[in-house]
Amino acid sequence: MCQQLTEASSCPSLFNQLTLPDHATQLNKVMTLWRGRMPRSYDPISVWADLSAWRQFIYGTITRFIQPMLNNETNPDSPPPAAEILEKMHSEQAWLLNEFAQTARIQHQYRVCIDKLNKHYELPNIQSSDGFVKLMENARCHYAHPSELEKGLAMLNKTNIGLFSVPQKVEFFSLKGQFLTKLGQFDEANRAFSTATQNGMGHADVWAAWGQYNEDLFLTRQEMELGVYALNCYIQASNIYRSAKSRPYIAKIIYLLNLDDAKGSLAESLEPHKSNLPVWYWIFFIPQLLNSMTQRSAPLLKFILLQIAKFHPQALFFNMSTAREEYSILRTLAKQPDGEESDSDVYKQAWDCLSDIADSIKIHMPLFSMSAVIFLDALSNCPKPTPTEELYQLTSMLANESIMLLCNRASRSENLLAAYNFPRLSSCLKLLPPGQAREAFEVDFIHSPPQPARFCFPHAAMAGPL
Repeated sequence: MCQQLTEASSCPSLFNQLTLPDHATQLNKVMTLWRGRMPRSYDPISVWADLSAWRQFIYGTITRFIQPMLNNETNPDSPPPAAEILEKMHSEQAWLLNEFAQTARIQHQYRVCIDKLNKHYELPNIQSSDGFVKLMENARCHYAHPSELEKGLAMLNKTNIGLFSVPQKVEFFSLKGQFLTKLGQFDEANRAFSTATQNGMGHADVWAAWGQYNEDLFLTRQEMELGVYALNCYIQASNIYRSAKSRPYIAKIIYLLNLDDAKGSLAESLEPHKSNLPVWYWIFFIPQLLNSMTQRSAPLLKFILLQIAKFHPQALFFNMSTAREEYSILRTLAKQPDGEESDSDVYKQAWDCLSDIADSIKIHMPLFSMSAVIFLDALSNCPKPTPTEELYQLTSMLANESIMLLCNRASRSENLLAAYNFPRLSSCLKLLPPGQAREAFEVDFIHSPPQPARFCFPHAAMAGPL
């Protein structure tokens, strides 16, 4: 409502400017301001409906106001041609309808989307760019319904793409390839994606769609060649974006590398591109890279981690230190009693790779490495409890266990606490300073193992059995 009141307050000056010689410039400024003052795509569709109805009313009023001026265009004393304003109004109406239809489709209100797109036929003429957006939105509505895929594909096949620009042709063939993929026509879909990339090599969306097509086929057919194609497409998409949008495709690259075969086909296909990867966006996947060091693609991932360590060592060092300790423990646990090693070699390989990266940081950034090691040592020592805290923790645990034994009638006959607690009691005794407290602790907990009733109710236990 506030937005409509704001626009209504500017309408009188807008109509007054239509009679001025520079009316076209002033009108363009107002329309540009209105285009930037649109609701969000997640706003309720009723908000969009109210704003659309209001602006359509304003556009229609301006059109009726300008219509009589068309007969005076031959008069030299009249304002500039009114046909320019009419064309601008038709373009604004088409743009508004497309924006409304796109929002309705995003909110899965496909009937509303189709109804708004059909109102384009009420306009005398629209620009080719508005017509292309209408076509794409209409096709995406059909794509969302499996029963209407054939209808949507037929609509795309009947379209004359001669008037479209190169980016529009790229988007057209990409959407056509998605339709063909969903219909199971994989060869035709592959040709459509190929045509799209040939028309525009620098469009990341097309490479991402083609990569998704190859990935789905790779997971279904288990053909490594399709996995290589998918990996190359995702690499192209991430390299073109070089922004936050590249993160989903980096995640897919790591996922596909974990599915590599014994020959390392996927890792080998990534080798030519490893020097051109956007390293700063691989920082978000440091935990995944460290966990994948046991895979066949470990040498390639090691190179990526080395690049991260070269430019962003503070983002890698602490995660890498934790991973080294984990791999060292896993290697020890993986050793078999007879001396043979199974997974131990894999964990040793991962540990060696991370050690090489740590050595590289020490060589190139010795001051940072020394400071980080000191910080890790201090951090590992700080969480250790003091003797008083450890004693309090142990006695609290014994008290809780005693209460549980007393509350359980079946266990009342077993009046002793768990035996594994007594060695810890002996170690706690050494922490206490000499004095009355130490002597009382030794009498109550060491000389005679404490019973649950005596531990929880000492005065009652002194008086007699419960």
